[in-house]
Amino acid sequence: MYYIIDGYNLFFEMHDADPSDLNRKNFVLLISNLLKQTKYSAEMIFDTPLHHETIFPHTSEKPPLTVAYAPTNLEADDLIIEKLHGIKKPEKITVVTSDRELSTRVRDTGGKVIKSKAFLLLLKKRTKKERPAEKPHYESVKQQDRLEKIFLDNSR
Repeated sequence: MYYIIDGYNLFFEMHDADPSDLNRKNFVLLISNLLKQTKYSAEMIFDTPLHHETIFPHTSEKPPLTVAYAPTNLEADDLIIEKLHGIKKPEKITVVTSDRELSTRVRDTGGKVIKSKAFLLLLKKRTKKERPAEKPHYESVKQQDRLEKIFLDNSR
């Protein structure tokens, strides 16, 4: 499954913190690690921070997550829609956002939408490792008698 993530939308679903470079970097690392465990891949798109202004979009690719920043003259939402228009089968792409306007635009291109909170729950559900059931531990009657004898001998 391939996802395009509305970066700040998902960030603010998880954090009340300021989206500083460090907070954003830790957030990206967390999502990347979760994706690795699920075998999903995604592209996360952010608006370009003011101190990184550029007229060109720029990306950082570390599978399974590619991080892209929209150029200064384009919002991340618009870059997401441009990407969907450039895909032959947008119905195979799911955009992660809780933004109503972006959700409508994505559906109009033929893409699918999952809300940010639902995506996080999906990742958590998929990454939970089922623990094998522990075997019940039973001692045979003879073993119980031996252990009782050892206990009684040592308590005298």
